[in-house]
Amino acid sequence: MPSKFAILLIALSIMLAPCAIAGTPRLNIPWKPIFSDTDQDFTNSGRREEIELKFACELAQISGNEVEIPQALDKLAVFYCRKNRFRDAEHMFIKAIDTLKICRGDNDIKVATEYQRLAVMYQREGLNEYEDAANQCAWNSMRNSGADGTFGMAVFLHNRAWMSAKRGAFSESERDYKSSFKIISGTVTGDNILSALTANNLAEVLSVQGKYKEAEHWFRKTIAILKASGSDAPTLQLVINDYLKVLAMEHKKHGVMQAYSVTPLH
Repeated sequence: MPSKFAILLIALSIMLAPCAIAGTPRLNIPWKPIFSDTDQDFTNSGRREEIELKFACELAQISGNEVEIPQALDKLAVFYCRKNRFRDAEHMFIKAIDTLKICRGDNDIKVATEYQRLAVMYQREGLNEYEDAANQCAWNSMRNSGADGTFGMAVFLHNRAWMSAKRGAFSESERDYKSSFKIISGTVTGDNILSALTANNLAEVLSVQGKYKEAEHWFRKTIAILKASGSDAPTLQLVINDYLKVLAMEHKKHGVMQAYSVTPLH
């Protein structure tokens, strides 16, 4: 029977060794849809956190857990993005995508979402061609996944609209935000947070294009959703402030001079 010292050495060697993710993961053959699920604020920075995340990857692969493996890989990729280690992040995202494809096939919402996360990283780096390629792969997976009209598709379109707006493709962003909102509104339960966010972002995109009248409509819709959902006053006030600015620009566009005051909500 090995001594306690030998067991401790084995445990330490596992903790400090790089995660065995270069080869094919051991699975019976994994992540969660969308950005917010793994975009955590990591409070510990540096080597210790990297070791912990790699150790999580190792444990997931040892257990062969088909859900935890891509989640662990994705979290490590996000960590590398936050540290501006984009090559390492790219490798982890691709490993997560490959793992998901093994167990779910090419045409799956989770595969599409992971491609979309990779595209966000490329956008941050300014690698437009790579971003476009990743987005196309994401769309191919999503379009063929049978997710049309689902909440997952609404989130996917919302995220793609956000990315389009970031690179100045406002007409594409407008189209996707409208499609996303239409899907959300058509669901049985709906989603007040995503509805309000989509309507608000759409209003912003429209105002950037000088479509103030239409932007005003979407700001009003955002405010109505927030009020109905019992949103806190500061959030509502921010939207109202933006709405008043757009309203002022619309009047200025038509030569109407009018002062607008922004008063806090009570």
